[in-house]
Amino acid sequence: MKYSYAPKGKKPRPPAATSAAAGLLQAAEQMVQHGNWPQAETLARKVLREVPGHPGAEGILGILAVEKDDFPTGVQVLTGAIADGYRSPAVYRYLGYALKQMGEVDAALEAYRKGWELDPRDPALANNFASALMVKARWPEARTWARKALDLKPDYADARLNLGLLDLQAGDLVKGWEGYEARWDIPGFRRPNFGRSLWGGSATKGKHLLLYPDQGLGDTLMFARYVPRVAAMGLAVHLLVQKELLPVLETLEGTVSLNTHGEELPEFDLHASLPSLPRLLKTHTVDAIPWNGPYLGVPARVPHRAELDAALAGGGRKVGLVWRGNRAHGHDAYRSVPAEVLAGLGDLPGITWYSLQLEAGGRAPIPGMVDLGPHLGDFADTAHALEALDLLVSVDSSVAHLAGAMGRPVLLLLHKNTDWRWFLDRADSPWYPGHTLLRQERYGDWTAPVAAVRARLAG
Repeated sequence: MKYSYAPKGKKPRPPAATSAAAGLLQAAEQMVQHGNWPQAETLARKVLREVPGHPGAEGILGILAVEKDDFPTGVQVLTGAIADGYRSPAVYRYLGYALKQMGEVDAALEAYRKGWELDPRDPALANNFASALMVKARWPEARTWARKALDLKPDYADARLNLGLLDLQAGDLVKGWEGYEARWDIPGFRRPNFGRSLWGGSATKGKHLLLYPDQGLGDTLMFARYVPRVAAMGLAVHLLVQKELLPVLETLEGTVSLNTHGEELPEFDLHASLPSLPRLLKTHTVDAIPWNGPYLGVPARVPHRAELDAALAGGGRKVGLVWRGNRAHGHDAYRSVPAEVLAGLGDLPGITWYSLQLEAGGRAPIPGMVDLGPHLGDFADTAHALEALDLLVSVDSSVAHLAGAMGRPVLLLLHKNTDWRWFLDRADSPWYPGHTLLRQERYGDWTAPVAAVRARLAG
């Protein structure tokens, strides 16, 4: 669906605002600037009671809809307000953000451009430009706009983070890790307040250190490789992890105590997040990314071992498939492969296909594939299945990270706007030597990666 800012036909002009309504609207706009959403809504509705259909008040309600993640309503209301003549940088900034979240990135860029014409000194607009250009894989332009945002606001954490991600992706890890730390300064993403000191990376023998995740499951699995190195420095390590990962992280080498969210924490002296470990342990180059072989394995207890063994008892080459990631992930619409694109892989001879997709829904991409989903109760089950497979074909997902940490071979399907950890223009991964990276050649076109899977399986 494409969006336009022009009204579809003539609309009646809203009634002229009274001086009282104008004052209320100005106050509401100030509340928006300060993030006082309840007061902004109250004032906007007062304007609408006095002047029904007032585009400025409608625009503020559209902004509030976006703040509540109701992006379709936000787009509808904001485009209507713009069509009725309301113009402000904030309206275009919020419209652009909502459009980007809905996958309409080109329309989002156009909204940001219109907002920039109104205020070419708005750092948030400049950074939003950068974020949208990153989605479009227009990396040099994204870097230019992120720098422009920082020039306008040197302490702007969002822009520092964007630049950090771009540096990581380009392989400049020293600058990248520093920029990545800016995530802690972004409103709503605060470091846990444990009342203890942050660990600085030194070998403080005898001290108790709490390590914890601050990103998704895949990040925890990827950065877990650093935990044994920390334990070898003489620290007593306590690892706090997401509950669903606990079984496989019990196979991690080293003397580490494990806890999950909701449990009482042990006593500790220092703390650090898992994604901060590469910076603390001075992983300054891509070649310095640690890999001493597989660091996770199959736990002793596998809840659905018997069911999985029965399902995996078939002959032929056993190939697992994950074609969609976590739907809650902000970029899932980009990194997931439409099922119909994969259908042609089903005619390859000598292969038995297995779905490791949880909550697959809809039709299976390959007719006759064995669905392991009902037997994958936790990651112990997933690890057991991966150990039995000859190969995994997957999008960027936590299952692909687990397979990589186990040293299993993976053909990884990557969108053009790939995540920073896969770097640029590489077919291999320093994080996971068993991974082969199959990248889109054209934005949004999965033809080349899927063809590469077919060629490798047929060879």
